[in-house]
Amino acid sequence: MGRTTGTGRGRVAVLALTAVCLAYAPIAFTELWPYARPGAPALGEWLLGRTVSPGFVAEAVRDRTGPYGRSLVPLVVHSVLGGLLMLLGPVQLLTAVRRRVRLHRALGVVFAATVYASMAGAAVYLVRTPPERAFSGAAFWVVLAVILVGTVGSLTLGVLAAYRGFPDLHQRWLLLCYGFLMTAPLLRLEWGFLPALYPGLSLQDVNRVAIMHLGALVSFGALLASRALDRRTSVPGLTGTWAPRAAGCSSPTRCRTPSRTPSSPPGPPARAARATAGPARSGACTSPRCSSPPPSRRSWCRSWNGPWAWTGGRPSWPPPASAAGCSPTPPSPSSASASSPVANSCAAGRRRHRP
Repeated sequence: MGRTTGTGRGRVAVLALTAVCLAYAPIAFTELWPYARPGAPALGEWLLGRTVSPGFVAEAVRDRTGPYGRSLVPLVVHSVLGGLLMLLGPVQLLTAVRRRVRLHRALGVVFAATVYASMAGAAVYLVRTPPERAFSGAAFWVVLAVILVGTVGSLTLGVLAAYRGFPDLHQRWLLLCYGFLMTAPLLRLEWGFLPALYPGLSLQDVNRVAIMHLGALVSFGALLASRALDRRTSVPGLTGTWAPRAAGCSSPTRCRTPSRTPSSPPGPPARAARATAGPARSGACTSPRCSSPPPSRRSWCRSWNGPWAWTGGRPSWPPPASAAGCSPTPPSPSSASASSPVANSCAAGRRRHRP
């Protein structure tokens, strides 16, 4: 029942996200046309004029003409490409869920290039416009700069995670990146309903209210989306509803294990590290494949993509061949015996992964 309910909520969330993105895309495409050619059609202004008032729209256009006029072309590029990102985001999410790897990678390249180009246009506007002369004031300028850095930074880290062969980490970074991008449509929604709740608010006042909570809202939304898309059955070191235990484990374990699903093979660095470290310890109960409860005593164990950590286990030296990569004492270069092939492989694994 819980699994069905969670799946239903996830589908509702994906449908809501898709609806918001599809509705905002034409607004983003046409938002800055009136500033380049007065009288040009703009879907966003048309909607605001009917939901709020024509005076609200006229005041907003008048206040934004000066700041936007100094960087109109970069802002048009930023807005048009932002509308394209609103269409690419749900497609990327669906291809990731449906495991369409080739399509996901191809569209991912387009998505990354579009984000960089769109954020370059926004960066030009921020550089050319002093904070005190920006629309909605210096505080709004600072928030725009933070969103710019967060979007570019999370995208870059996500691309690097995909290149290094960490799909789970890649997914989390890209969800955060798209959360930053979602601040644009969410801000437009507030343009529509906040003046209805508090008559007399100008567009600048709405922007000042929005910057107090939009950042926390999109970050928390990215966290929820990451948790909903996490298909791991256990998270070593954590317990509770957000980190269910592995099957057969009677107590929480603390030895980090790979978080990849079987359908997503590791990249070359991770594959080489796993070959060096050897197979996982069967008695540590650190993954869903393990079915026996962990022993009471502790030993040091190193998983193929994690640091040294404590886990349950009976220490023995030299360890058997099936426990390659584990030793009863904290790891150090002097603890590995030169006569033990297992110890040599452990030392080689430490050298390979030392930052």
